[in-house]
Amino acid sequence: MKFTLPLLFFLNILNAQQQPLSPPIEMYFGTENVITSTSYTLSISSKSTVFDVQSNDQINHSTSIYNTSSFTPLANNESVDNYWGWNFVNDITIPSSPTFAYGLYKFSLSSTNIFFYIDFRDSRFGFYQNYSPPSIGHDADLWLKFNEFTGKMYYCTKPGYFDWTEISNGQILTIWDIKGKGTPSTNNFENFWINSIAVVPTLNNTGIVVPLVVWGPLPNFLTEGYKIYRYIDGQTIPPNTFNLIAQVSSNQFTYIDNSTTAIGNKIASYKIKAYNSSIESAFSNPASISTSGINPNNRDVSFSSIKKNLIFSLEQNYPNPFNPITTIPYSILKPSHVRLTVYDILGRIIAELVNTPQQPGQYSVQFNASSMPSGLFYYQLETSQYTAIKKMIYVR
Repeated sequence: MKFTLPLLFFLNILNAQQQPLSPPIEMYFGTENVITSTSYTLSISSKSTVFDVQSNDQINHSTSIYNTSSFTPLANNESVDNYWGWNFVNDITIPSSPTFAYGLYKFSLSSTNIFFYIDFRDSRFGFYQNYSPPSIGHDADLWLKFNEFTGKMYYCTKPGYFDWTEISNGQILTIWDIKGKGTPSTNNFENFWINSIAVVPTLNNTGIVVPLVVWGPLPNFLTEGYKIYRYIDGQTIPPNTFNLIAQVSSNQFTYIDNSTTAIGNKIASYKIKAYNSSIESAFSNPASISTSGINPNNRDVSFSSIKKNLIFSLEQNYPNPFNPITTIPYSILKPSHVRLTVYDILGRIIAELVNTPQQPGQYSVQFNASSMPSGLFYYQLETSQYTAIKKMIYVR
C-alpha cells in the first residue's frame, strides 16, 4: 500500500517554506492530477492595444514586452502557495517573471486545444507609483489551474480558496467581472477609443467558431448604448462602407457575430459607435478578422477526445485510503443514464452519488464519509451498456 500523495504534499509545504520572498506576482498558474509526462505551458498573447503605466500615472501605449509571454509550472502544484506566473506591469523589473499589462489577452494551453480570453483593460487595477501608499497590482491577483483528469481550466480570485470556477473553451473573462467591480474604467488610458476594438475567434453556444468583437467604455461620454458596424470585403458596396448590424446596451462590451458562418473566405471588419439620446460618438478604430475557418463545420473538439479515446470506465478513487473525502473518476462513451452508488461490506447502499442522464465525457464526483465508520466500501457505476465495481478504504 502506497502513501505517496501525502508525502508529496508534505514536501511541497517544506519547499514553499524554504523559498525566498517572492516578487509581486499577480497572475498564478499551476496544474493538478497530471498523470502523464506532459509539461503544460500557458501562453498569453495580446489581441488588443496594450497599455502601460508610466510614473506620472498616465497610462500610455506599451512596448512589445507586454504582448506575448508564457509560463510552465511544475507538475501538480496541489497547493496554491506553490503557484507562480506573471507580474502585473509596474516600474519594477523582475527578470525571473514574465509580465502582462492592460490588454485583452488570449490564453492558450500547450498540448491541448484549450484557449480563452481575459480582458484586463480597467485602469482601476494595477500599479500607481504616486499613490500613497502605492498600489503594486495585488488588486488584480488571479489564480489559474489546469486539471489533466477533467481536461478543464479553472480560475480563483483569492489565495487558498477552493471555490474554483470552470473556464469554458473560447470564453471571454474580464478582470472587473471576476473581481465583482462593476463597469470598467478606461478614463486613464491614452487615446483609448481609437485603440479600443479587437476582434477574435470564439465558440458560440453551438460550438461553432465565430467572430467575437470586444471593446470598452468610451471615456467621458454619457453612453446609453453601442452600435456595431461591419464591412465584408467583397460585398457589392463601396469599399470601407460599414453597415449597422446590431445595437447593445451601455454595459455590454462584447458582440458575437453569428451571421458570418455563411460568408466564406473573406475579411470581416468592425467599428463601434457610442450613443445617447442627443449625440453619437466618432467611430472607434476598425478591427478585422478572416472568415476562413469560421463555418458550421469548424466546431470545438474537447480536450478529452484529443487526449485519449473515450470509453466506459470506472477509475480508482483518489486518494485511497482516504479521510474523509475522496474523488471517484469515471468516463462515459455514449449518452447514457448513469447511476453511481456506494455500498458497505454488507451490500447496503449508503450513498447515491449520481442518478441522471449524462453525455459522453470524463466525470468525477466526491464522496464524503465523515458520518461513516472506518472500513472497506464498494462503489458501483451502472449504465445500460456498462457496469463496474471497485473497492475503497476509509481510514479515520
